[in-house]
Amino acid sequence: MPPALTFKSPPPLRDEASGHQAHGHGADGEAADGAGAERGLALGMHEMNFVLSVSEGHNRSNVRRSTAESVEDFRRVVALCRTAPEGRRPRMLVVKLGQDGHDRGAKVIATAFADIGFDVDIGPLFQTPEEAARQAIENDVHIVGVSSQAAAHKTLVPALIEALKREGAGDILVVCGGVIPPQDYDFLKKAGVSAIYGPGTNIPAAAAEILSLIRQHRMAA
Repeated sequence: MPPALTFKSPPPLRDEASGHQAHGHGADGEAADGAGAERGLALGMHEMNFVLSVSEGHNRSNVRRSTAESVEDFRRVVALCRTAPEGRRPRMLVVKLGQDGHDRGAKVIATAFADIGFDVDIGPLFQTPEEAARQAIENDVHIVGVSSQAAAHKTLVPALIEALKREGAGDILVVCGGVIPPQDYDFLKKAGVSAIYGPGTNIPAAAAEILSLIRQHRMAA
């Protein structure tokens, strides 16, 4: 099995047209310096939103938020992330389960959350639910994000949640994203999924919600 990827300091995103790189926040949580970082942040937010929209069957017209709004949202959620639970940064494992080999969106999300300040690991392709649960426990994550584009979410995601419970790690939250029909949302939430993010989701808003979920879960424990 290929090793998992870990984004401690996220790789830069690139504007293919101009060749500029967009740098986010590194492992120490501090922003890159100067006006170039601001331009990079704006580019990164729009590149991420566009990639998500295209990869999920949407087009550029779906990206309606302005650069200024995206940057401001980003700053707010970075500030939230710096007051992380348990005195450490929130930690997420992004997984692809079963025969779902479409990992572009998962990598974009992992990079985006690492930019915001999360510690993010990416599991290898084609994991079983049991393998993903084991990796989540070994990596001591707060939350597992399942990226699904292969229509097996109704089988694999509940199996992941059950595998976590069997290992005594039912306190690890599970969220889903990708191409999931809205009519399946209730089924997944009843199975224990904490949140579901569809195509075109605003990344800073999703990160803020996930931070809130982690805090609420830890307070209730």
